[in-house]
Amino acid sequence: MRYRPVCTPAFAARWFADGVTSTTLSTAPVVIYDDKDDLQDRYLRRQRRTALQPPRHYVPATHEFGQAIQLGLGWGMLPELQLAQLESRMLRPLASSAHLDVPLYWQQWRLTSTALNYVASAITDAAQVLQRHQAGARRHQHQL
Repeated sequence: MRYRPVCTPAFAARWFADGVTSTTLSTAPVVIYDDKDDLQDRYLRRQRRTALQPPRHYVPATHEFGQAIQLGLGWGMLPELQLAQLESRMLRPLASSAHLDVPLYWQQWRLTSTALNYVASAITDAAQVLQRHQAGARRHQHQL
């Protein structure tokens, strides 16, 4: 699943007026889901090899997490699927190509059910098609 670091235009004007730099990233508030949410820190480590500790707002509810970012409480990582549902002018990426890919895993209890087996099979088949597509795209990129 692809996540993008986003904020409101007003937040960007206030906190990133001089650009997205180590200094601005270390002072701009960030919205974090909970103690286990490391997406924002992973993005920070990827962009700046030094440990940054910006002010943090914890919002441990999915819908409200997105709302907090939309209200300008801070910047945060949102899934592309969620961003596609939002009005485009409400949020902007910290950088146009900035993203973080997070692998998804299918887990299923050992219940025997025709419906669950059908869903698991459909998800597995779709994931294999997607993996083949991504592998082909990577090969194409390397050839360019």
